[in-house]
Amino acid sequence: MQISTSRILLCLTAASILFIISSCSKAIDEDTSWIKSSVCPDIPLRDVAFSDNNWYACGGVKNSNGGIFRSADYGKSWTTLRLNLNHSFNALGFLDNSVGWAAGDSLYMERSFSDGSFWNFYWLADNVPPNEFDRTSFKGMQIFQDSMMAFAGGDGYAKGLFYISKDRGMHWYFKTFDREMSDVFFFNENEGLICGNGAIMHTVDGGLNFNYVTPSHDFFTGLDFANSGLGFCCSYDANVYTTNDYGKNWEVLLKMNSVLCKNYHFNDISTDESGNWVAVGDDGIVVFSDKTGKDRKMVVISEKPRLLRVKRYLNEVLITSANGCLYHKVL
Repeated sequence: MQISTSRILLCLTAASILFIISSCSKAIDEDTSWIKSSVCPDIPLRDVAFSDNNWYACGGVKNSNGGIFRSADYGKSWTTLRLNLNHSFNALGFLDNSVGWAAGDSLYMERSFSDGSFWNFYWLADNVPPNEFDRTSFKGMQIFQDSMMAFAGGDGYAKGLFYISKDRGMHWYFKTFDREMSDVFFFNENEGLICGNGAIMHTVDGGLNFNYVTPSHDFFTGLDFANSGLGFCCSYDANVYTTNDYGKNWEVLLKMNSVLCKNYHFNDISTDESGNWVAVGDDGIVVFSDKTGKDRKMVVISEKPRLLRVKRYLNEVLITSANGCLYHKVL
């Protein structure tokens, strides 16, 4: 009996589809080694920062409420430092052991001169876009070279912003975009990058001008660099991109999803000095990898919370989540 070529191809195609479906539904190892630290169950935690051996966390709901919290015992217990009934806090950092900055929605900022114990509203004065609808949310933040701060943010996919201060917040320069921005990384006062909806952009003049260096149309959510120009950027479609020339050129390192399998989403990425990176995302997904992307492991945190930001502190990885908890473990 002869079997037609078309029937063979049909069988092979069906087998391939079944293989992809089974691969997509393959169970991911649950990692129970994470230490769960309940910070504030009522609000999503959006960032974590460190100062003088203290851990700080912030979060909130846009245009509704926000909080800043501190732990003096490495996450075992938390103290509420600041509650805001109108704004969320999305980004947090410290210039030194005394001066801290917190930024949130609608260009809202607060500053502390007391190691985070007390916070006060910081007025940007006329350093804001003239149109109120362009005054969007701060999202990503970087403090560098002891006195400089850079911010990226935006809302609704089509509104974005970039802010930078090179003198501890005395003076500001800002720029708006027609796309939402999510993260920022600067190497020095002149060269840096921002990423967001459909774009990674590079500057060599402190943000006065940005050039598109986008490897593909993607929503880029996190950005971080190791040493010698080695960097990584993740996207909401669970792609990871890499660069070896300080962000001037990028290439795809890892694609987690396929046409028939779109299960994963990344919200942030962090790397150590050697290029070993960690990406986190929705449904408790955590991916650990070396710089090549080949030696990697994917796990899921119990309860499968939406993981929002990942930071490193000494030999620990800390992850904020939408359920108001901080997850951390020693690598």
